[in-house]
Amino acid sequence: MQHKKLIPGICLLLSLWLLVVPFLFPPCVSQVHGMGHMSCWYTWHAEPFNAIMAVIVSIYLIFTSSSQVKKALGLVLCICGIIAAALPQSWGLGMCVKDTMACHKTYLYTMVGAIPLFLLGISIFCKNFRSHTLIDKDEDE
Repeated sequence: MQHKKLIPGICLLLSLWLLVVPFLFPPCVSQVHGMGHMSCWYTWHAEPFNAIMAVIVSIYLIFTSSSQVKKALGLVLCICGIIAAALPQSWGLGMCVKDTMACHKTYLYTMVGAIPLFLLGISIFCKNFRSHTLIDKDEDE
């Protein structure tokens, strides 16, 4: 793998990780007093859609060479990381209150993928922001 494709490749692996976490470490399956699903059920059904977006963006990052496109896609990956980390929060869709519930294990492994994805998205954005700025300065002179 070329050096320029290493970070997008890592982003792709992290995105795939976020996609499979709810299936490898299933959240709670019970219902609240038989009436409806717990809040964690909705959270872990929303996470894969965010992960699919991150997978698509990561694949596109591997094949594009435009610094402007990479800058925009880095920002999208950063947002995907934020969404993946925000969905389980109490102000997001939420999780179960009890720390012993299975969804807390799923949350831990989601954070393992979400935080690095956020940081790599920022890194891609900043790297391509600088290179784009340098190219613009060269064209002005």
